[in-house]
Order: sequence, then structure tokens, then C-alpha cells
Amino acid sequence: MCTREKLMHALEVAVFVCIAATVHLYGISRIPNGINVDEMGMGYDAWCMAHFGVDRYLKSYPVYLTNFGGGQSALYAYLCMPLVKIFGLSVITLRLPGILLYLIAACVAGKVFLLSGKQGAKKARLCSFLLIVLPVFILLFRIGMDCNLMLAMSIIFLYLITKAVKTGSVRDYVFAGLAGGSVLYTYVLSYVVMPFFLLFFLSYLIYIRKIRFRQVVALGIPMAVLAMPLILVQLVNMFDLQEFKIGAFTITKLLHYRIGEISMENFSLQSVLQSIKSILMYDRLRYNTIPRFGTIFYISIPFVVIGLGKSLAAFCVSIKNKEFCIETVYLTWFMMLFLLGCFIDANTNKLNAAFAAVLFLLVEGIFQVTEWFGRVHLGRQAMMVIIGIYVVMFAAFLWYYFGGQYMRDYDKLDFFEYPLNDAIEYVDQSALCQDMPTYIGDISQTYIYYLGATQISPYEYDMESSLNGAGAHENFKMGFPKQTEWNANYIISNNDVENCQYFEDLGFLKIPLEHYNIYTFQLDSYKKIEKDAWPMALGWDRGVLGQGQIMLQESRQTVDGADRVSLVGWSYNQEMMCPWTSVYIRIGGCDYHAARAERPDVAEVFENEALVDSGILFDIPAEALEQGQEIVLYCIDAQNRMYQQVHMELAD
Repeated sequence: MCTREKLMHALEVAVFVCIAATVHLYGISRIPNGINVDEMGMGYDAWCMAHFGVDRYLKSYPVYLTNFGGGQSALYAYLCMPLVKIFGLSVITLRLPGILLYLIAACVAGKVFLLSGKQGAKKARLCSFLLIVLPVFILLFRIGMDCNLMLAMSIIFLYLITKAVKTGSVRDYVFAGLAGGSVLYTYVLSYVVMPFFLLFFLSYLIYIRKIRFRQVVALGIPMAVLAMPLILVQLVNMFDLQEFKIGAFTITKLLHYRIGEISMENFSLQSVLQSIKSILMYDRLRYNTIPRFGTIFYISIPFVVIGLGKSLAAFCVSIKNKEFCIETVYLTWFMMLFLLGCFIDANTNKLNAAFAAVLFLLVEGIFQVTEWFGRVHLGRQAMMVIIGIYVVMFAAFLWYYFGGQYMRDYDKLDFFEYPLNDAIEYVDQSALCQDMPTYIGDISQTYIYYLGATQISPYEYDMESSLNGAGAHENFKMGFPKQTEWNANYIISNNDVENCQYFEDLGFLKIPLEHYNIYTFQLDSYKKIEKDAWPMALGWDRGVLGQGQIMLQESRQTVDGADRVSLVGWSYNQEMMCPWTSVYIRIGGCDYHAARAERPDVAEVFENEALVDSGILFDIPAEALEQGQEIVLYCIDAQNRMYQQVHMELAD
């Protein structure tokens, strides 16, 4: 390739990269809707490491992140660290590293064809074009998920190892080894793909006598050095060993080990079809694929099949003549990913690295078709038609994806939630909501979206509480309480129609935001039933003298080694002759709700079957009553928007 051709190729790549960058960066903070739960987990870990040198579990620079217990590859978080350190934690800073690595991969993807000689420049040009227009490369790299980096790094690795074989340079083998070792830090499934790929490919090179011992060493040493910490992670978790550190880096002990995801038991005709479908068509996740367009546009499938057949033929000739062919690299990589998909619950992002080979096969397939047409002097016209069809489909995809229809069709994506920043800021600043507990629910892994919004130090947040399903920080609590807390705020997604309607029916004040509603209860909006109604509507059987004097000593009992106070009675809304929706005692800032109990005796006395459920049973820690705080009994009737309250005290 002469200097002029190299300059032209560089200019073409620069133009393609600029177009690709525009497509990937446009609307990146709002499309796709919300932020993926793993994206948010990785982002907060990156923020923690950038500012404190530990992840959210206080592990120093882990080589493999814990995430929600089952682990997460660490490369994406480390690429995020400088961005979140400088620009803060945001949707843009979380998604930018994936886009940047994709653009680097786009710069080298076509170069592999330049190594093949024949029509290399034209194939490289087509490869760069397809990297821009194919939906899978747009969708996967607009989400900051760790696994999607495997695709970009695979493109780089396959080019470097191909170049190394072609040149025979020890230095090139070292670079290929470094890239291959880096692939291992992108996605855990690479632990399976890479060894089998190297085993087959190196055996092939040895058979055709295209590799020497020093080249194997040059490839293997950097890859082994990079792989060793991850091998240690597997040993620690497989044999339940203690977590330890190598310098500043932590060899991670996970909360649960997900080795069972790859299994011979998963293999079936259905799994084979699912693997093919996830690569060449679409999967069940709309942030990975859109069925109407497919992963690579449906017109590409026959071209890929033709490219696959051509590569198989080239491989067979290579074996016969003992001459290296580039097709073997990509054919082997494709087969490794396809076979892996047959033994897992496959989807497109799990098999994302397959598209590094699919792209190569697609280019080869298109050129094979144009070569056939070229025999009747229509090769150029055929290529123009094919390119024209891809341009039209690309335009249709852009119109659908960025024009608003995609967001209307998939307003709520699986495993995606909206950032909580606006909702938390409103609660903190609003006089209506301040100084009350605030419950955030019902969203996936609520606590990580709270941490992403507040960006509090990992040393300040109790991760143990979140792991036990009861995460809380200051006045914010993750998830809904077992019983409705009246003196509280609730942050609820606009998509959670059922819970939004529930709190509106209870008479909570609704504060609508863009993606969340905040519900806060104003007791003044209910009618207060005055004290003179109490004598006939409240009675105590145990623990309370009269209506308001708590007999602390007489009602005290020990349960599981803890002192508890048991109060038993009954109460109902005398004005409406119905049981209360909720009965609770507020001691200081804490509410203790009564368990409902059946009282057929009350129903019989007042000759009203509806009062069978009027029984109340309180179980309160003794220490809460001993602190001398104000004690108030509240009875709420949500259906009729009424309430009663009485001040109580400890008996002398």
C-alpha cells in the first residue's frame, strides 16, 4: 500500500469515525430511557474508586467488582474513573468510555483487510461503513455496561493477532498478548472463549508451521500476567478461600459465585437456535436489539452465511496448503462465541464479541456476491445497490431510534430505571417533605440509584443493610414499609401505576416530577374526629389504664431476650362505624403499627359485623417507651378521610 493510499485510507477512517461519534453521542443522556442497573452499579463503584480508592464494599481497587453479589468485570469502571473524577457521576460520563473504545476499535477494524492484499482497501472502506450503520454497534455502545467492552476489545485483539501472524514480529505478538489479556477484564464469558480460541488457533498455526516458540512466549507472557489476578479470583471463589490483596489491588471474594451459568444441561436444539437468533436476529431485551431491524439488518444474514462458507473453504485450503489465511482467525472466533451461546441462556449482549467476527464475515460475503455479479460485468452496480439499501435502512433506523418512536414503544426498558437526582433534591429542599422519612420504591436495586444520585461516601453508607433488603441512609429508606407509614414521603416511578393510584386513593399529596411522583401525607387534609367520640370507640384489655396511661411494668415481657411492651385493645371509627385503615403509636419520630386482630366480642356488643377486624395489638420495644419522648396514638380512616389522635403517657 503506497503512501497516497495510506493517506486516503486514514482520511476515510477519520470521516467514518466522526460520523460514528455523532451517531453515538447524539442524545446519549436520554436515549435509551433511564440507566441500566448494572450501569449504575459500575458507575458508583468507579466514582468511589476515583475519590476514595475503594469500591462500595470498601475493597481497594478490586480486579473484579462485586456489584450486586455475583460480580462484574472491572475494565469499564477503571476507564470511567478519570471521567467521573473530573466531570462527576452522570449518564454521559458513564457511557462515554464505551463509545471512546468503540471509536478506537473502528479505527483498526478495517485494517485487517489491508493485510490481505486483494481488494483490501475496498474491504476496509466497507468494514468502516458497516461499523457505523449496523444497529448492534449503535445500541450496545450507547449503554455503559461492562460486558459490551468485550466487542470493542475483541476487534482490537483479532486485528493485532492477525497482524502478528502476518508480520511474525515478536513485538506484534506482545501487543496481541496485551490486548488478549485486556479482553479478560471486559466480560467474564471471555474466560471461556479466550482459552479455547487460543488452543485451536495456536494448534492451527503450529500445524501450518507459522509460529515459533519465541512468538508463543511473546504472546503468552503478557496475557498470563494480566490473567493471573483473575485466575486467583476464580480460585478464591471456587475453593471458598479468604479474600486478599496484591499491593493495592483486591482479589475479590464474591457474595455468590455464578459458575453454574455455563452448563452442559443448557445444551439443546432450543439453545442452538437461541444462540443463532441472538447473533443474527434479535433477543428479548429491547436495549440490545429492536426486532424490526435486527442486530445487523436482516438483509445481512445471507451475506454472513456466504462469508461463513467462503471462510470455511479458505480454511480448508489453508490446511491443505499449510498457508495462513486471515479467515481462520475470524471463523474460529465466531465458532467459539456461537458454541458458548449453546451452553448458556444466550442473548445479544452476552454474545456481543461474536460481532467482531460477524462484521468480517459480512464484508467477505458482500464482496463474494459482487464478485459473482462481476462475472457478468455488474459487480460495481451490485455493490452500489447493496450500499444504497444499507443507507436506506440506516436512515430508517435513525428516524425510528432518535425520532421518538423508540422511546414511545419502549418507555420502560427491562433493568432500567431513571436517576433519582431530581426527586431526592426536591425532598431535601421542600418544606412539605423535610424532616420526614422518605421511602423510595419500587425500583430494581433501589439503593444503587440513591447512591448514584447523592454520591455519598461508601464509608457513610451501610451496605450490609442493603444486602439484607433494608437499605437506609439518614431519612431515606429503600423500598416500601410493610405497613403504610403516614408521616412519610414516598418516591414512586411514574411507571408504577398501581402504587401511584394506591397513595392517591389514600389522599396523599402528589408532587409530579419528570420521571417520579413524590407523595407526602398532610394530616390537615383529613377530618379530625374530636376526643368526645373516644369513650365509645376505644378500649384496652391489656397494658393501658383508661385510654391513655401505659402500664409499663404490667405489660412488659421478654421475647427472644429483648424487653417488649404488649398493648392489646380495640378501636374503630365511631362516626362511620367501621374499622380503621391504620392504627399506630408515634414515639418521638418512630411509628409502631398495630397488628390487626379479630374481635367478635366487639362486633357482637355493637351489633355490627364490620367491627370484627377492630382489634389492635402493639408490640413495642420497652426502651422506646423508657426514653421519655412524646407518645401519640393515631387512628386513620383512609376511605372516609378521617382521623383521631390521643396523647398517651406512662403511668406512675
